[in-house]
Amino acid sequence: MSLLTIAIIIGLLVFMAIAVYFLKKKNAKDAFEQSTLCLQKSLGIVNDAVVIISASEMIQYVNKNAEKLLSCKQRSVLGKNFWGLYSLLDFRTKQRVDYLLDGLTKACEGDFLLVLQNKKKIRTHITIHPIDFSANADVKQSYALVIKDRSEQDSLVLRLNYLEKYDQVTQLPNRRSIEVQLHHALADSRKHGAQHVFCYISLDKTKNISDLAGHSAVEALIVQMAKHLRTFKTTKHDVLARVSSEEFAILYRETYPSLVAKHISRLCKSISELEFIWQETQYPISASIGLLLINAKNASATAPAILSDADIASRIARSQGGNRVSLFKPNDPAVLSRKGN
Repeated sequence: MSLLTIAIIIGLLVFMAIAVYFLKKKNAKDAFEQSTLCLQKSLGIVNDAVVIISASEMIQYVNKNAEKLLSCKQRSVLGKNFWGLYSLLDFRTKQRVDYLLDGLTKACEGDFLLVLQNKKKIRTHITIHPIDFSANADVKQSYALVIKDRSEQDSLVLRLNYLEKYDQVTQLPNRRSIEVQLHHALADSRKHGAQHVFCYISLDKTKNISDLAGHSAVEALIVQMAKHLRTFKTTKHDVLARVSSEEFAILYRETYPSLVAKHISRLCKSISELEFIWQETQYPISASIGLLLINAKNASATAPAILSDADIASRIARSQGGNRVSLFKPNDPAVLSRKGN
């Protein structure tokens, strides 16, 4: 709830208390009615949804924003029991919240799922302000429920989390995500001696395609390649990711290196046989693939180091003409030369 909303509500409650106090000896009922009218008019300009309910939980007032949030009209809910129409679930436990107003003497707030009459659940933050109408014999206590709709904010957070973890062109996990998966794989190898295989796939000749057909053609190739590579995951636990503009990676979890090596050889061959056609012109494609084993011997490495080593292996494959697979060997002179540089 915004500071402006809080200030308006507190100010109005103070105003009502003062108005009722000074006028109660002259005409307490009129004072109460005038103060309530002032409150209702003022709450109409509050950005949040506001509902006023009595101590017996009957709805006394609903502002326009509350009508919109609750999918109702004020005239259809006035005088009805609020909890008979709506219910609250604790946001964390998802358990129903009852007796929320019992013994409430000061403002309280919390995160809830508000369940509407149509059973739709809305993520909300609700602040409850007690309103003392002791000057009016007919109304001893009421409560102002200020309801902040958090569903849009949550959707934005989910969207930002998705953008942080996934590539927007292919909808595949991105480099950050594969680093997290590599971290888990390395920990698995350290603790349990598990074996994993990391495959780094760098597409050849994309610069030629970009020069001849433009960036849109390369992007179309990337989308086609992502679809093709998905078919080369062997289990649901394998992770395929796009790690840079023209590079992909596959983490094969808990597998035998000899089996994966044959599988990757078939993958390399299948890429060279793919038909990529852009604006009625076919372009040859291939890939340079680096293969790296993850086991107890290198389990102390970091995820970025594994990515770097697999990338080096793919560069070695390209230096040998591309369209081939190169197994990373830490003592290979070609590896040491590139690490030195």
